[in-house]
Amino acid sequence: APPPPPPPPPAPPPPPHDDIDRELGAWTAGRTSYEAASLLQAEGVAATAVLDGFELLEDPQLRYRGFFVDIDHPELGVTASAGIPLRYSETQLHYGSAPTLGQHNRDVLTELAGLEAEEFERLVREMVIV
Repeated sequence: APPPPPPPPPAPPPPPHDDIDRELGAWTAGRTSYEAASLLQAEGVAATAVLDGFELLEDPQLRYRGFFVDIDHPELGVTASAGIPLRYSETQLHYGSAPTLGQHNRDVLTELAGLEAEEFERLVREMVIV
């Protein structure tokens, strides 16, 4: 019988993650997300700024493309909200605020569930429903 194959060579050591993190941290420390992305892109690296929610609201590309829409909420007032990133030539999109807590309770419970109006009012007074 032929001899067994030799064992595979040992795996290479893992990359020095701590060193890489330290170097990247030092390189990015004095730059904005946009500056870092621009420098990397200039060297042919696919890169973009990583932004938090508040930074996204100020992103020039998203603003230019009309991604955010202002929605008037009865409790919060006018707030910027992410719109639908599609544009239709013949269909106008309409945006509205989310319902407030209990906003549709009366309609759902009396019209759909058949609860009598007097019973609904009693449950509201007793703070069983809002």
